[in-house]
Amino acid sequence: MSDRYEVDVIATAERSAERAFRRSFGVAGVDERKEMLSALTQSASSQYCLDLLLSLLREHRVLHPPIRRYLMTDDDIDGAEQQALVAIAYGVGSYTGSGAALSWMNQIAANEAKMLIRSRERHASRAAGTVDDHAGDFVQRLSTFVADQATIERCLGELRVEWKNALVLREEGRSYEDVAALLDIPVGTAKTWVSRARRALADLLIEHSMLS
Repeated sequence: MSDRYEVDVIATAERSAERAFRRSFGVAGVDERKEMLSALTQSASSQYCLDLLLSLLREHRVLHPPIRRYLMTDDDIDGAEQQALVAIAYGVGSYTGSGAALSWMNQIAANEAKMLIRSRERHASRAAGTVDDHAGDFVQRLSTFVADQATIERCLGELRVEWKNALVLREEGRSYEDVAALLDIPVGTAKTWVSRARRALADLLIEHSMLS
C-alpha cells in the first residue's frame, strides 16, 4: 500500500468518525453533551479535536446561555461568543480536567460578556461629554413641536443611558457608523439602540402628556 493511499484511508476514516460524532452530539442529551465536550477538551492538544470542539460550540450555540444573562442584542451576543471561542482556543491548555469542561467554558463566555459591558461603559463615559454637548440642542428642537423642554429632558433621563447616547448622537446628524465608532459598538447595535430609544421616548412623551 502506497503512502498516499494510507493517508487517504486515514483521512476518510477521520471524516467518517467526525460525522458520526457530530450526529451523536446533535441528538445527545444535556449530560451526554457535557461528557462529549469534556472528552474533546481533554484531547484539544490535537488541532483536529480543537477545531471540532470550536465548531460544535459555534454550530450549537453552546455558549449563548451564559452570555445572554448579560447581553441582549444578537450583535453583542455573537461578538462575545467569538471572543469566548478565541479565549477557549488559547486557554484550552490550562484546562486541568478537574471540573466539567462546559462549566469552564461557560465561565469564559460569561467573563467575555462582562468585559464587553465594561468596555461599553468606559466608551459611554468618554462619549458622555460629546452627547451632553448636543443633548440640549436636540431637546430644544424637539420641544418646538412635541412638548416643553422640561418634559423632554425628564423623558430622556428615563431612557437607558446607552439608548439615549445613541439617539442624541444620531439626531445630531451623525451616521450610524459614527455613532457606532463613538460608542464602540457594532453598527447593527447602534441602529437597534436608536430605534428602541425613539420608540421608548415616544411612549414616555405620550405617557407624560396623558398625566399632565
